[in-house]
Amino acid sequence: MAAERPRALLLDYAGVLTVPIGEALAAVCDSEGIDPDSVRDGADIAALETGRMPLAEFEAAFASRLRSRPGAPPPVADGLVGRMFAVLPPNPRMAAAARRLRAAGVRTALLTNTWGGAEGHDTAELAELFDVLVLSHEVGLRKPDPEVYALAAERLGVRAGACVVVDDLITNVIGAQEAGMRAVLHQDDATTIAELEELFGVPATAR
Repeated sequence: MAAERPRALLLDYAGVLTVPIGEALAAVCDSEGIDPDSVRDGADIAALETGRMPLAEFEAAFASRLRSRPGAPPPVADGLVGRMFAVLPPNPRMAAAARRLRAAGVRTALLTNTWGGAEGHDTAELAELFDVLVLSHEVGLRKPDPEVYALAAERLGVRAGACVVVDDLITNVIGAQEAGMRAVLHQDDATTIAELEELFGVPATAR
């Protein structure tokens, strides 16, 4: 018997609805004179993403770990995260795919680990793309915790097995699978869109 078609799509933000996050880090390091080798994830990122650490506190701690390139001034903490996301261009192909799938009746959610809400999301565009927004700093949960996937499914009104998650990080793909969802590791637009069309059985691009 053929597998049941999924009914809901859960998309990540940075790296899926935007160009890869590494491009933003490279751009902000270049513009602010930061040594890219000094950019490292730390335990405080989890605190920021779950709303346990204020953005200003994170920025101060983050900036203190960064090293300037020779001749460049020290990194400015205030607004650092916002400047990072400001140089992260959107990905119109994935946004268009989400819009078409939603128009075809697929329930859609933005499920993303947020950096204190500094991403500068276009709220009007998000309203066009998604039925539900699950932002980690608002709900106090972050991927790959299976609980945040379960929360997204609950808000969408579907069971976990009816959901497809698209994420650019393998750890988050594994988390989705552990929560009982199907998952697509996003590496390029064409491959991801083709997988979504096969899973949902509807076109996600203009014909």
